[in-house]
This record gives sequence, structure tokens and C-alpha cells, in this order.
Amino acid sequence: MNVRTSKQGTATITVGFDVNSKETLNTMISKLRNIEGVMDITRSMG
Repeated sequence: MNVRTSKQGTATITVGFDVNSKETLNTMISKLRNIEGVMDITRSMG
């Protein structure tokens, strides 16, 4: 996990997850989007 904050007070959190399927990943992303204050979620391959 990595956290950065901007001068405007926005936090960027980088987290890695191991999941078994694309469906599991999509469910997790959907639940994270429902958290109040979450502005954006991106998926990176790497």
C-alpha cells in the first residue's frame, strides 16, 4: 500500500490485490466505488 496527499487535500492510495477471477475484481471495484469520498478507481496491469 502506498499513500500520497496533494496540496489540495486529495489522497491517492495505491493498493494491490490478488483475485481469482475478473468477476471478483469487478465486484471489489464496484464495492469500492460505493464508498463515500472515493472519486476514481483505476486498474493497472503490472
